[in-house]
Amino acid sequence: MSKPGIFSGMAVTLCMIMICGCGDDKQESIKTWYAKEVQTTEGFKIPECVVYDPQRDCLYVSNVDTDTEGYWEDDGKGFISQIDSQGTIQKLRLLDSTAQNPINAPKGMAVLGDFLYFNDNKRLMRFNLATSA
Repeated sequence: MSKPGIFSGMAVTLCMIMICGCGDDKQESIKTWYAKEVQTTEGFKIPECVVYDPQRDCLYVSNVDTDTEGYWEDDGKGFISQIDSQGTIQKLRLLDSTAQNPINAPKGMAVLGDFLYFNDNKRLMRFNLATSA
């Protein structure tokens, strides 16, 4: 069982960032940012990053998946999940670590064209979303 901590929750909360207090250039104004909970989805293994794919209208979630809080360990346990725009898990393990292609604590992600780019502890990797390769 994971020790409690900031990343030990098994949920991803999708937030919407709002800008309030915007005024025109003539008035002095203070811009305030806040996050509003929109959806909570259970079932992940230490979710670290969420990225939206507008072409497929879904989100990808990187899962560090460690029992020892080894966010920087090369243990080959990481995976990427896919959820729909309503927050429902479509594929918990869309991209899973294998012996041939280990994923070690995946973190940052970006979608460019048909590719999902993500990094693990030491590498930048890509996944072809069109062919699932």
